[in-house]
Amino acid sequence: MLLDSGEAIVGDLVMGQLMGLIRKPGAPIVAWDLERNQESVRQLLALSPRVVYVGHGGPFETEYLTGLVGVGR
Repeated sequence: MLLDSGEAIVGDLVMGQLMGLIRKPGAPIVAWDLERNQESVRQLLALSPRVVYVGHGGPFETEYLTGLVGVGR
């Protein structure tokens, strides 16, 4: 769901991971099709959200999600 404010609520499309003291987004722990999941993340990024709220971890700014699908590198 993309709000007028530029915030997106995505549930478990992306999950927060704790890497040392740095929280970063990652693929969900359970997904039937990771390729399809990455395509959904690409579609989300095409909407240019400002902030993404996930079900576990986060929130994350869009720039942190681009690494999940190889966009913007």
